[in-house]
Order: sequence, then C-alpha cells, then structure tokens
Amino acid sequence: MVSTATQAEIAAARATASRVPFLATPPYNDRFQYRLGTALTPQALTAIQRQADIGYLYQWIDALDELREADPHLHAELFRREALVAGAAWEIRPPKDSGELGARVADFVTETLRDVEARGDMALSFGDLLHHLQQGIYYGRSVAEVLWSSDGRRPIAFEFVHPRRLAYATDWRIHLWDATGSGAGIGAAQTEAERAFARFPGVPLDLFPEGKFIVHRPRVRGGYPTREGLGRAVCWYSLFKRFSMRDFLALAEWAGRGLRVGSYSSGTGPDAPVRAAPEDVAALQDALEAMSSTVSVVIPDTTKLDVKDAPNVNAIHERLVAICNSEMSKAIVGSTLGSEVGETGGNRALGEVHERTTLTIARRDAEALSATLRRDLIGPIVARAYGPTAPIPSISFAVDPTQDLDALTKRIDLMVRAGLPLAAADVRNLLGLPDPAPDAALMVPP
Repeated sequence: MVSTATQAEIAAARATASRVPFLATPPYNDRFQYRLGTALTPQALTAIQRQADIGYLYQWIDALDELREADPHLHAELFRREALVAGAAWEIRPPKDSGELGARVADFVTETLRDVEARGDMALSFGDLLHHLQQGIYYGRSVAEVLWSSDGRRPIAFEFVHPRRLAYATDWRIHLWDATGSGAGIGAAQTEAERAFARFPGVPLDLFPEGKFIVHRPRVRGGYPTREGLGRAVCWYSLFKRFSMRDFLALAEWAGRGLRVGSYSSGTGPDAPVRAAPEDVAALQDALEAMSSTVSVVIPDTTKLDVKDAPNVNAIHERLVAICNSEMSKAIVGSTLGSEVGETGGNRALGEVHERTTLTIARRDAEALSATLRRDLIGPIVARAYGPTAPIPSISFAVDPTQDLDALTKRIDLMVRAGLPLAAADVRNLLGLPDPAPDAALMVPP
C-alpha cells in the first residue's frame, strides 16, 4: 500500500506551486504508459476497473487509451462527440443588465482567450483546451493547468495534464498523483513537495489557488466519480471487437491459403502400409510450410497432404463487429444512422429523430463545458483584471444546426408586426449574430 501524503507535505506542495511556473509536466517515469497488448483480457480489464473503483486510475486510463488507439470506430465516434462542442463557434456573452462594463469585460475575455497560443509539446491553444476538456466525457474527468502572465492578469498558456495522473481519495476530491514519483529526488533527496505528489492519493487540486487548474467533470452516467465516463460503457464492446478481429484474421489466412492437413502412415494394423520414416514426416512438414510460397511440393508415398477450403458463408465476425459498433455509437452519440448505413439507412424520419437526439447531447455537453470554463477560467480572469465585483460573462457554443435564415427572419418579422415583444439580443442569438460593440457603427434601414 502506498503511504498517504502528510498535511505538511501537502502544504509544501501547495507552496511550491505558487513559486513553480507550472506543475503539468509529468515525471520522467510517468510519461511511459503501460501497454497490455494481448494481455488485455476480460479478466485483466475487470481487475483494472476494481483498482479504479478505489481511486487508482492510471491503469484504467492506460487501458482506455489502448482501446481507443486500436479501434478506429470508437475513436471516430468519440471525436465526433467531442468536436460537436469543441469544434463549434464560441462567443463570450456578458450577463444581462451588465451595461457597458459587462460588454467591455466580455471583449477583454474574448481577446485574452484568442491570444493564447500553443507553445511547446504539452501546451494547448484555447481550441485545443476545449477538445482536451471534452475528452473528460470518455475518461470521466479532464484537467488542464493555467499559466498566468507575470502580472497575473492574463493566462498565457494552457498545459495538458494527463488523466492517468489523477486519483481519488475517500472524500471524492480529485488529486494530482505521480504514481512513479517525481524523478527529481530519491528517498531523502526528495523534498516534502515531491513526496506529497508521489504518495497516494497525491495533492487535492482544490487546495491550489483559484485559476490554477481547470477541472472538467461532465456527468455522463452518474454514480460514484470513480466510475464516471463513457469508457465504462463502451470498453467491453471495443474489447470484444478485438477478439473478433483476431479470429477473423485467422479465418482470412485460412480462406486465402486453405487449411493444410498432413497425415502419415502409422504402420499399425494388418492392412496398413509401411510406417512413415522420420525423414518422411519431416518432408511432409516442410511441404506444409512451403505451400504458402510455392505451387508444387513433393512428399513421400507414406504421407498424405490435403487442403480444405474455408466455408463460403461466414458472417458471424461481421455481425459481431457490427453489433459492437452499433452499441458504442448509441452510447456515444445516441444513434447509429450518422455512423453506419444499415437497414434503416433510408428512413428520413428516423434519421431526423436521431439528429435531434445528437443535438440534445451536444447542448448538454455545451452547458457542462460552459459552466466549467466560467468557474475555473473566465471567473479568475475577470477577478484578476477587474476585481471580484465585476460581472462574469459566460461562453456560448453554437451547437444548434444552421437554420434557414430567410424563413427565420420572416417569422420574426411576423411576430414583431403582431406586437409580440422580442429582445434584440435574443433575436441576434437566433440569427447567430454577435452583439454590437458600444462604439460600433450600426446599420439602419434605408
């Protein structure tokens, strides 16, 4: 059992964080993820999940990464779900009734976020940050570290924190834990701060100053935080696909070459031929192995060689892969029509229903990500630049499909003529137009 960090070590780690530019760079030994390969069996996956249930997440994250790397369908569906929000246009909107100050604050936040560039292998631009945080849908949580300017007013970089470095304690708080140690010091040479990060469960992220870390914990399936994330729902289907593809490749080898069967005389029985000599059996074995690269073989008359063809119809692997893909698509994006063309591929009404389901998911993801950014990033930016009483804007993502603007404007015109009161800001949001700046030149009707 790994010993728990003491309060003194945690205090030292927090003090170190205020002096060190950033903590997101992982220890040297912790950069190399564990690869299971053929050892990733249902029994191994179950054991890894049990460790994750009690807060040890690093092996679970490694397994999820390996499944995603080896499953193009799983990666495509997860990327699609993540990009529904991360790839959408975004806008910083001031609170209602915040006046000129709210508009000025929103413009400052917009400019600040657009100016952040990815400089370095672990650095993230704001667009990269959105996609990184959206990966919490799969892992259950995602964390990024914010690097601030020397005057503390603006974030100048976002640093990637790998989810394998996170852990949970009995209080359900997320900790930053370097399971393999910091690598900077060993034994007595380690500082108290280094020992704090190296001892399970590490240092709670909520002990660091506000704005130090962005912690996104989307609610995907509910339950305990250690069992959150889509990975819990799709890991088994991806694993079963691995088995099916392995068997299918073996079948493909059989179908391409044929199943080569060799037999030799044992020399038993009154009517049996002479027993095959050891050199005859060796010649038969050489002939079996050579049949993949030659078109003719010579074998002794005491041996026999036969080639059996694969069955003409064997759709079991295709059916299993299709079932696994379908279940993963439904879990990730709520439908299958956008991913695979099946028997209902031409059903327009069903496709529209599935599009609405995917839109509902995108809206929910957008709300969750917006709340996280307002709490952990936009709020600290405003507080540092304008003070704690300044209005805090929110970020909005354009996840709704583009509407027919002609039809929409006609409906708005009819509502206004009928006397229905409409807010100008709401109309601009429906049309996808930003609010005009206070000093902007406005268009007027002729």
